[in-house]
Amino acid sequence: MATIGHRPEKQKIMQISHFEDRYAELRQALEAGQLSLDEFQAAIDELRTRDDYGRYWMIGAETGEWYYFDGVEWAQADPHKADSLPFVDENGTYWMLGKETSQWYYYDGENWVNPEAQTDAEPAQD
Repeated sequence: MATIGHRPEKQKIMQISHFEDRYAELRQALEAGQLSLDEFQAAIDELRTRDDYGRYWMIGAETGEWYYFDGVEWAQADPHKADSLPFVDENGTYWMLGKETSQWYYYDGENWVNPEAQTDAEPAQD
């Protein structure tokens, strides 16, 4: 299973800051008439990254907000808080951080399971 609850790498945080600065430059150039809308969109499309959980991130061209792909759809979120967002691990298991418990849960196809609450009881012997 994936390592959960770790902090993003400093390099990723710097990349996010660079992308935010680049977006501001591109938006200013668009508003000044130095870029066409198509040129702006093409440049914004380059401002994508992938985090340590395998989620894809992009800046919304119209909003300037960050969005990540959760495996089904694009959702608005803060990449600086990526450690608390749902993700799918390398085995295809969907994980989510419990809002009330601050513990990680995985979805087994029917229920959300807290692996820390599970016990490895041995089966009864005849």
